[in-house]
Amino acid sequence: MRLSPHRSRSWLALSLCCTLSSACALAQAPAPRPTLAESLRKAPPAQGVVLSVDADRVTLPAEAAPAGTDAAAGEIAGLYGRSAQRFGDILAVAPPTMIVVNTAPGEPNIYAGMRSLDAFTLLLASLTEPQWKALTSEAGLGAGTLNAQQQQMFAAILSAKGKLIVRPQYTAGEKWDDRDKRDVTDELPRVHLRIGQTIAMVLPSKDHPDWIFGDAAIPPPAGAPRQYQIDDRQDYSGSSDTDFGALVRAEVPNVPKRGQLDFSLKSLRTPISLDGLKTVGDLVYRVGNAAGIELYVDPRLEKRALTLSGVSSAPAGDLLRSLAFCLTGTFRQVGPAYVLTDDIVGVGTRRQIWTDFEKEADVLSRGPVRAANYSLFTAHHPSDLPWFGDPSAYTPEQIKGAGEQSINMREGFLPELKLPMAQLTPAQQDMARRAVEKWNREYTLQPVTADGQITLRPGLSTQLLIPSIDTPVDLSLNGSGGTEQFFVFQMPPDQVKAMEKADQEKRLKEHPEYASLMNQTPPKAPLADAWAKYKDASRRAAIVHPRSVKEVDAAVAAAKALGLNELWVDVFSEGAAHIPATDAASSKTQSDILTEALARTKSSPIRILPMVDLLFWGDDPPAENVDLNLLGETSEQAATHWRQLKALLPEDEDVGDEHYSHAIIPNWSGVIVAPTAPGVQTTLTALVKSLSSRPGIAGMVWRGGDTPGYDALPGDSDTSSLLLGYHEAARLLFLRQFHADPLDIYDGGHSGSKANTDTPNFSENGSGREEYDLHSHWVKFRQDASLAFLRTLYASANPSGTPPARRVRVLVKQRRAGQPYNDASGVHYPSGWYGSWDNPLQPPPTLREAGDDDVPGQPAKPVLGEAAQAQAQSQIVMNVITEQRLDQMRAQLGFSAIMAARPKPPVARPTPPPAAKPPASQDFVLDLGDTSGVGALTDFAARVTAPPPADGGNPPAK
Repeated sequence: MRLSPHRSRSWLALSLCCTLSSACALAQAPAPRPTLAESLRKAPPAQGVVLSVDADRVTLPAEAAPAGTDAAAGEIAGLYGRSAQRFGDILAVAPPTMIVVNTAPGEPNIYAGMRSLDAFTLLLASLTEPQWKALTSEAGLGAGTLNAQQQQMFAAILSAKGKLIVRPQYTAGEKWDDRDKRDVTDELPRVHLRIGQTIAMVLPSKDHPDWIFGDAAIPPPAGAPRQYQIDDRQDYSGSSDTDFGALVRAEVPNVPKRGQLDFSLKSLRTPISLDGLKTVGDLVYRVGNAAGIELYVDPRLEKRALTLSGVSSAPAGDLLRSLAFCLTGTFRQVGPAYVLTDDIVGVGTRRQIWTDFEKEADVLSRGPVRAANYSLFTAHHPSDLPWFGDPSAYTPEQIKGAGEQSINMREGFLPELKLPMAQLTPAQQDMARRAVEKWNREYTLQPVTADGQITLRPGLSTQLLIPSIDTPVDLSLNGSGGTEQFFVFQMPPDQVKAMEKADQEKRLKEHPEYASLMNQTPPKAPLADAWAKYKDASRRAAIVHPRSVKEVDAAVAAAKALGLNELWVDVFSEGAAHIPATDAASSKTQSDILTEALARTKSSPIRILPMVDLLFWGDDPPAENVDLNLLGETSEQAATHWRQLKALLPEDEDVGDEHYSHAIIPNWSGVIVAPTAPGVQTTLTALVKSLSSRPGIAGMVWRGGDTPGYDALPGDSDTSSLLLGYHEAARLLFLRQFHADPLDIYDGGHSGSKANTDTPNFSENGSGREEYDLHSHWVKFRQDASLAFLRTLYASANPSGTPPARRVRVLVKQRRAGQPYNDASGVHYPSGWYGSWDNPLQPPPTLREAGDDDVPGQPAKPVLGEAAQAQAQSQIVMNVITEQRLDQMRAQLGFSAIMAARPKPPVARPTPPPAAKPPASQDFVLDLGDTSGVGALTDFAARVTAPPPADGGNPPAK
């Protein structure tokens, strides 16, 4: 396209103008400030070496004049606000301060760091009757009228550090802008607090009719006065330098930290060439190779840039001391190796200390908070709270439609309503439309709709009235849209029981024919009847613990009486062998119980399988074999701490972890040893090899091989202090592979602690993907280590080249048994199962769960039911039968007999005890829970085979 002469001249003039403007701007732009690295390189040659780390990232402060051409390195360090310290002939230029994390926080002060909702609950419970009336009035309760203790609790529901910061609640489509925040701290003496009722909405999914999403945030209408909520509470993960009255971390002058590497070693006097060194890792690995010391650098430090000037070599020890000072770090010992890291106490260990500290504070606060919940419910009914003109308020017709017998109504709350759009009030409909619009703008992959059933959920409206703001400010105690604040009112247990009793009495009046049945426990069927349900199993086993020939005889006799055809004989438990002449460990008995058991069943259908408890080694195993958690505690020490916390709780509460699908409940007995410990591996491989050579055994059984910490469970719960795997041997192997000590690794996604344990080089925000990768590697490393241990044992039993017909069949207790988990569809094995490990290239029998085999970016894979999983993984599946399970079977059979005898049962009838169906695989092993002797089995056999008493009951258990 050709430009007209007029346009051409205009375009040229404009171009010249822009060019001149750019040139002027460049001429006026200040010259870039020199970096510390540039200034150190220009300094006069030093007599020794000048060393600094990341000096290229440090620029000269704006107020400082550039260093002169003759300025020495020490003077330059001062200009840049750095510290300079000499180590031998090396001048280390380092940060002037360092962050030190407190690793001994002491006892928590629950009132100094309480969660906002808990503090709010205690505040409400402390109010006098006049204060409560003011709180629920239009004008609210003046903050200035609160007493000193109430002021402390009030401060806990405000912004951090005693401030009052508010931000807008945006309408659909509005953009977040940090400049919209307002600091109104100076108005605190004139602020009023009030509470009332409001409504939240739970919206149905647009794509999945059965899904719901809630509570949805309801934005204000367009054009309405701006509405605000409290902000900057800083009670999120890693946000606070103080926690429950304890100082988390402090900034102090930078000094050399205590370490575990002796810099005076003769080998560290070796001169090290500095040619070509560019990173921290380059220097440390060159020193290690030259000095013959196994040295590593944490990956978060490894690639930091070095600045070196001066002479071309320096002693190894002085270089390492200088480097640690520049990084405000130190060297920690792991076996024969050393790693350059932040401190002797691990980064992950520090975080775990504070996570546990907060958990203890939470447990200690449960009692006072729960008492406040009960007192609030007793003194005030939530349904009596005012609405303050809230347009979402229920109409009398909506309340009446919910029914007076709604459980919510009977407990003093307004009911939750599920209504179609047409049955909502115009104001509620408008709110629903706004909520849908806002949700669909922010969550485009999970759209919602107003076309289905919309749930109205009543909740507590908590507001501040601030003089300079025209509308009430939402305290947002449970986040945007949350209404769970109604949980501050909780019915006391005695009232709950009274209500349940009244319900039962009402049902009995409606069905008097059930009075006798409801007032007594149905008789149980005889034990023999329940036992008979398993008589058709092809493999019928029992676990026994004989310690003498006499006990072997008793076990065999009991097995014959019960119709068993297998005995699993405990030959190794609590860390010791119970048979002589093995290369594994000293025997506790001179009787060869395994040989005797084989001899006494040779001509009978009873098969003998030796059983080994792999990793639970009694009360006092050798210290070098004991597994540890992130805090350096044994399994028993960690379990003791867990039980102590549980003992502090109110009767109707638990530690909380028990509710998670993968919670670890420390119900084990004996101290757990590490599968990576050389002593454990030597002992058990020798034992298994010896057992496999015994003629006549029908296989062997292993249990106790899946200890906590060695499985990559999807969505692990917050029980990280119970996870093991930190034995020195495992740490060393991992360090050699990934250059990180596991003590410096943490799961950033599950910490949950608001304590800020970050340091400049180990920041949760700064390390990001690298930290996540290290944690993923550590999880997989432990899982692989566990499987490698089991495969080593399998190879000891079945060396390479063993013909299939001569291989020893190994039965393994299902991994992930004995802990709570999400039910898969199908048959449920409450005590787990034993399965044959038919292919050692595959994992041993394991309960697979949702998420185990999912691939990111692909649809979730379906999960089979437990019975189907067991059969798919093993040719032999043995369900675990316990006395408790048989007792359930007896109760079910007894109830069924009563119901069968009734000619015409009414439609409404009491709920029977849970059904105890035989599993899909009838094969079983009886586990009576004993650990020594055979008395439990002989007593059980006597009760099964004894004739029933004349009254039809059961013989008593001994």
